[in-house]
Amino acid sequence: AQVASGTSTYSDTAATISTTNLSPSDGINWPPPSAKFITLDSGRLLMAGAHETSGGYTTPKTTRIWWTPPFGASDIGDAERVPTNYWIDVEQSITGLAAMDGTVYVFAYRALWGLAPTGLPGANAYQRYTIRTDIGCIRHQTITISDDENGSPCVYFLSHRGPYRIGPNGVQYLGNDCEDIW
Repeated sequence: AQVASGTSTYSDTAATISTTNLSPSDGINWPPPSAKFITLDSGRLLMAGAHETSGGYTTPKTTRIWWTPPFGASDIGDAERVPTNYWIDVEQSITGLAAMDGTVYVFAYRALWGLAPTGLPGANAYQRYTIRTDIGCIRHQTITISDDENGSPCVYFLSHRGPYRIGPNGVQYLGNDCEDIW
């Protein structure tokens, strides 16, 4: 329809309603939680932890990772909605997130998990696996992505035992040179 400029209303007198482009069903998409940590992986936002303990549209948990549909999946608020079953829980409260080379790293104070993309849609988009159960990250501010001495990308983080990195050689302890002052 064409609305004349300068008018503020329009009367739709069509006798039918289009049924070829149905709206999504109510209750299958919710606004994201007030997540403590956020990262981006292959056009999806991943969020973890929660500032609140109750309320909101999704169940706030300090041990949960939520993700959005890929950007452009429906072009209707893809980065602003979390379908009801797009999440994975871990066993400890999350202290940070990092994404590198197709893997999302989920940190707790004394644990580290990886989320690997499965190539499947929706709730099965990621598969969780345990990397370590003895070290993790003390705070998200200590996580950074940089290169190692060979130019390979690595995730660097500070654990309760000292500095570590995740890279081509797996998880490596970097504190030998500073243990006496650590």
